[in-house]
Amino acid sequence: MVEPEAAMRKRVPGARTGRRWVWLAVLAAGWAGPARAAGTIAFDRLRAEGLMLEDVRLHGSGAGGALERLELRIGSVQAAWGRIEGLRWPCALDRPEPGVVRCRGRVDWKGGRGGRLELRRGDGWALGWRHGEQRLELHADLALRAVDAVWKAWPVADLQRMLPTPLPEGLELEGGRHGGQARIDLATQGFAAELGVEGLEADSPDGRLAAAGVSLSLSLEGKAGTGGWLHGETRLARGEFLYQPFYVAVATGTRLAFRVADGPRGWQLDGPLRLEDPEGARFELSADAAGRIALRARMPDLAVQGPRYLGGALAAFGFGEPAFAGALDAGLTLQDGRLQRVDLEAAELSFADPYGIVVLARLSGNAHWGAAGRVPATDLGWQALSIQGIALGPARLRGEVVDGRLHALEPLAFAPFGGSVRLHPLWIDPRAAAAGFDAEVRDVDLAALSAQLGLPEFQGRLSGRLPRARYEDGILRAEGQLVIEVFGGRIEVAGLSWERPFGVSPSLSADVTIEDLDLEPLTGAFGFGTITGRLDGYVRGLRVLDGSPVAFDAFLHTDESWKGRRRISQKALDDIGSVGGSLGGGLQAGLLSIFDRFGYRRIGLRCRLLDNVCHMGGIEDLPEGYVLVEGAGLPRVSIHGYRRQVDWPVLLERLKAAAAGGKVTVR
Repeated sequence: MVEPEAAMRKRVPGARTGRRWVWLAVLAAGWAGPARAAGTIAFDRLRAEGLMLEDVRLHGSGAGGALERLELRIGSVQAAWGRIEGLRWPCALDRPEPGVVRCRGRVDWKGGRGGRLELRRGDGWALGWRHGEQRLELHADLALRAVDAVWKAWPVADLQRMLPTPLPEGLELEGGRHGGQARIDLATQGFAAELGVEGLEADSPDGRLAAAGVSLSLSLEGKAGTGGWLHGETRLARGEFLYQPFYVAVATGTRLAFRVADGPRGWQLDGPLRLEDPEGARFELSADAAGRIALRARMPDLAVQGPRYLGGALAAFGFGEPAFAGALDAGLTLQDGRLQRVDLEAAELSFADPYGIVVLARLSGNAHWGAAGRVPATDLGWQALSIQGIALGPARLRGEVVDGRLHALEPLAFAPFGGSVRLHPLWIDPRAAAAGFDAEVRDVDLAALSAQLGLPEFQGRLSGRLPRARYEDGILRAEGQLVIEVFGGRIEVAGLSWERPFGVSPSLSADVTIEDLDLEPLTGAFGFGTITGRLDGYVRGLRVLDGSPVAFDAFLHTDESWKGRRRISQKALDDIGSVGGSLGGGLQAGLLSIFDRFGYRRIGLRCRLLDNVCHMGGIEDLPEGYVLVEGAGLPRVSIHGYRRQVDWPVLLERLKAAAAGGKVTVR
């Protein structure tokens, strides 16, 4: 009901208080009726549903008792769409045709756009306003039962003030324009509208939610007030949306349908929100009064839909511009913002990131996860899996989820390079992006593995164990020691920490102990001539960044307790000399070419890598330099080193040249 809250300084005949919109009739009668003497109508406050006017004054003036001009002043107007203050509208009255009265003039208010305003009364009421490209036209019947509106080039930010509930996450509409048409039934508070939006921009204060370059058409139908509802359908022409970590550039012609209603907890979704794109993807979002949100997604052609809907989220984890194939159906349920249930069904799903960090081929099956209790078993199988260039081959994962953690029901087994890799026991916690397992490697063909990794060709088989491994916070750690049986000996890796193993620029830290490696096949694999004997040593504080060592303290040396023959080839001497050593006794360097092999007592090399410089040493320090090779027998040949500091890149280039058979000068 309308509540005029002050006495009128001049009452207009026929005005009756207490009826809806009576004050509008009062104001209109002040100029739209028969010519009358000048005067003023004033109210302290006027109220109607969703609208309040304060300090209202309507003044009429003219000559000879005829009303020729009006001036409307309103101290403030408060409505659902916002508040304006200091409104002033002087207008000139005229009667362009019989039965029609019109008043036109410039309207202004504090901080407003101004413009030209025209009010017209004939068989109904009409209001028109324009300012530059902006337009607004309102038409109402005489009984004020309905209002028709048409508008053009209005700022999108104005829409936010008209919404029945705040936008999520503090989202603010910032750019773009809109126009359209609407019909409002004042008796029932029902309305229907068609509008178009161009260039919409939006952002949330924390930057997690945003939109850019959005153009769309929107159909709305609803009812305002208590028990109100709103039903809409949107057709998107273009636009980019971010809800971290999800980023989507929509396909032209994407349709979005929704319905919201006013209930006990305010305005909420009333039925599912549905999105369909012309490429075949379907999404459905629903919410209930208990705060539970459910999302269903169907992507039948991931080659098209994967990059659009999943690429942005995967990019946040280092997988930029991945390729997809196959199909995926997914369901997610959240309670009070927390993930409660996930159901996935994959059909021939394939994924490859452009860096080759993870490649998955033809994944099929079902996966289920729940935050509490037990859920149906997970059963997934794939034809190929490659991680960091290591081809693991096909496998199958069967597991059961209890209270959010997946436990494998049987070993996850791979068969790479003629060997086997088994992970068991194995558990995975998707909420924390964590996993734990024991790993066992048996009889992996070293030649095939080294070829896959682009390393020198190693001969033999690889076996090893990695107990109590755990992946958490993007880091793979092992509580126990990784034991690798290779070249007839063993390599023990302790303190293993592998950061971002599935991301860009992975970093690895460890301490390595080497025991009894057979030097003959080892040196042959690297192309460093031939050395017989056994190799011991350590690499402490090893840190590898993006595949390249950046720090370590290493000492590699022959096993002095080994009982076999100790021989070193001419090429091996040359290659060791490439480190920066020189001939240290025995025969002159020019006579070495007569012999193919030489005896030795000890061989050793130290390198402490720091700030891209290798601080060198050998098996024994000398007054000047250090011993790299201590010869034995005749001819007796030793190699001494004199450079204590060698640039690491230079040293690597020398070693590569030696492995490739390049000529190395012994100085």
